Amino acid sequence: MVPYTIIPVFPCSFREYIKRNHQEADSQTLYQYLNEGGFPYTHEIHGPINLRNYVNGIINTIIITDFAQQATLCNPGLTKQLAHHLAHHAGATQNISQIVDSLKRHHITTSNKTVDFYLQFLQTSFIFYPCKEYDFSRRHVKSTNIRYYPVDPSIRQALTLKKNVLSQRILENIVFIDLLSQGYQVYSGRIKDNEITFVAIKNDIFTCIQIAYSLADDGAYRRAISGLRQLSAKYKKLLITVKPALNYAGLDPDIEIIDLYSWLTN
Repeated sequence: MVPYTIIPVFPCSFREYIKRNHQEADSQTLYQYLNEGGFPYTHEIHGPINLRNYVNGIINTIIITDFAQQATLCNPGLTKQLAHHLAHHAGATQNISQIVDSLKRHHITTSNKTVDFYLQFLQTSFIFYPCKEYDFSRRHVKSTNIRYYPVDPSIRQALTLKKNVLSQRILENIVFIDLLSQGYQVYSGRIKDNEITFVAIKNDIFTCIQIAYSLADDGAYRRAISGLRQLSAKYKKLLITVKPALNYAGLDPDIEIIDLYSWLTN
């Protein structure tokens, strides 16, 4: 077999999107990006139906072409149904048994082995990316309870037929893919009973990121940083908020607070 190297190529990030369109980074342009996405030529397509058809065409082409290249028996319909499920539950912790049960509730009968095969296919075809959990207490990556995120926000919009909004999970999605595009290994994190949104690793440096959609009061701030506070000082700690939280800056000197738009365009 001829050796080869995989060079990851991602759709346009938010910073590339606003640069291409000569726009400012604000909630309006982020909302546009979440629903148009960063695939090539999307800025030339007019109307949500045409855009949805274009993105679905990309997904269908990947599924059919990649299966044909693998010369393996496949069920494109089941693969698309699995993609629908992952899009509806993007960012939610899942295991294979839960996915099989969910498909059965929608009258789609399959097995754990089959779902595992198609999950691997959707990952190797770069439609969805897995986010495994890093357990700080045991210092290892768990192989179960994985989150799956689409490579571009337009995939979720096209598969669910719902507009993307500025919600916690959708914002996590674009941060996760942005970190991958910068060459980080990315996991979700857990220390004792506290979750950390992402653990990004590059050159053996751990950056622990908590994303907080809203810091409405002191209690929300304490909940947001409870996991970060339990980590040792050797880890870089970052709290990303949708809106600037200047009133909390400096309360915990080892936790950097930055607003989402500054982080996405940095």
